[in-house]
Amino acid sequence: MDQSYNWRSDISSSRDITLQYLKISELGPPGTLGGIVPNVMNLYLDKNFLYSWDQFFQITRELRFLRVLALTGNKFRKISKSYFDGKNIDQLVHTHLHELVLIDMGLDWSQLDILAPTLIFIERLFLVRNNCSKICTKYAIDKKLWTNLRYLNLEQNNIESWDELAGFRHLNGMTHLIVNKNLIREIYYKPGFRGLKYLSFEDNLVSDWKSFD
Repeated sequence: MDQSYNWRSDISSSRDITLQYLKISELGPPGTLGGIVPNVMNLYLDKNFLYSWDQFFQITRELRFLRVLALTGNKFRKISKSYFDGKNIDQLVHTHLHELVLIDMGLDWSQLDILAPTLIFIERLFLVRNNCSKICTKYAIDKKLWTNLRYLNLEQNNIESWDELAGFRHLNGMTHLIVNKNLIREIYYKPGFRGLKYLSFEDNLVSDWKSFD
């Protein structure tokens, strides 16, 4: 990582590393991260210049103890539907990564739909200030791929209808759903959301409650 910051002498044993606002655009050759910070568990790379899902998978491949990864503000190129062609998806799954912060990255749900087979162990997903306005009306929410998801934050995604969220009702493990600061006009009941304990929908346009309980 050819950047303008100084590493502490004990960084290789650090569990929490914050490298925010440092204009990082490259991660170095394969093996660089694993050689420098092999034991990191919580990595915060917010507001840098990372640009590719290749870099995301380099991080998760080399940092096998990683539990929290924050990439807020980095702008990744849109992932292609053929991205995983010829790749072994099982080798791209990180079994310890449970919290992923993808705030303000210009993502729409099509990219999460493609990435879902590699995110099966994610429990907490932050998608604040993205472009996920169309979700369940265009994409199926696969219970097998999102079975571990407990917490989902979709604040400020210009979501206009509760229909975009109804597909999450089949995820019995989901306990928290945050949809603040969207454009939802009504919330209505559909069977499901059995495990939901917390729903936050502040600053929406709700005026009509059909049968929400």
